[in-house]
Amino acid sequence: GYLPPFGAAVSGTFNDTLHNDFGFLEYLTAGRLIHLFKSAATHATPGTLGYRISTDMGRTWTARATALSTVTNVTYQVAGGVGFNHRLHVFFGRATNLVAYTYSDDRGVTWATPAPVITVGAGRAVAPYGKCIRIGDDTLMVTYYDSPSAGGAGLFQVTALFSTDNGATWGSPA
Repeated sequence: GYLPPFGAAVSGTFNDTLHNDFGFLEYLTAGRLIHLFKSAATHATPGTLGYRISTDMGRTWTARATALSTVTNVTYQVAGGVGFNHRLHVFFGRATNLVAYTYSDDRGVTWATPAPVITVGAGRAVAPYGKCIRIGDDTLMVTYYDSPSAGGAGLFQVTALFSTDNGATWGSPA
């Protein structure tokens, strides 16, 4: 496969007029990469679930597009990864105390309706981060962090969420 030399520039820059952050990069199949991220006017404002696609191992990228155009209040990190049968799992903050989950079975062309998977008490903060990974023969795991008390006081804690049915359900945090 193609890998550009260290420090080499590639076309299809990620720069545009929006603040694109808190995302992850995933290899889909046959040289196809997807970069999913929060896309907003500023770092602190809610935005959309943005993405870019490369079909040549990152040499070139599409312009930023919006997944789930009905979702306009992405507030925190976007996390995810590829599970079983090439399902792309995506988690994103929708409010300071809620994490939503969606997935795509066709490599980011269409998306399932987002559903809440983590909700914490009012005044607390929660955010997914990192990769959703396959562990064992049939288990997926994703991590998130949350504040143990209202107002975000105290130390944040890291927790994991598990699925044993390729994302149809997500078990209680461990």
